[in-house]
Amino acid sequence: KCYGADCWGFSAGYTSNVTTDYQSMRTNNDVGVVTANAALIAMPYTPEQSIAAATHYYWDIPTQMGPWGFWDAYSDTEGTVRRYLANNQCPVAPMIENYRTGLLWRLFMSAPEITAALTALGFTSDND
Repeated sequence: KCYGADCWGFSAGYTSNVTTDYQSMRTNNDVGVVTANAALIAMPYTPEQSIAAATHYYWDIPTQMGPWGFWDAYSDTEGTVRRYLANNQCPVAPMIENYRTGLLWRLFMSAPEITAALTALGFTSDND
């Protein structure tokens, strides 16, 4: 019911029902839970949509914001699940930074092991 252009994000995380906690939410087992941090983690790939979602969560669902960032989950029927889950929260800051500056991607791509692996797989540089 709450899904939309500015309200989305699927991840394995908490729900208000312990029997569905940690299930990876997808279309065939959707219980109506949105994981706000999943939208933020997608920032480098979907910047406009991720920023729209973060803005919506922050301003329109104030109960979604806890003292250390967005709580793990939200649903229209059950409200905010006031718990944090590290696998949903930890990548948020690095992904926002990667969107802002590209720093993490540049560091990753500069690693000799990555260059060697990409060459072995047949990838070539955009500069070739």
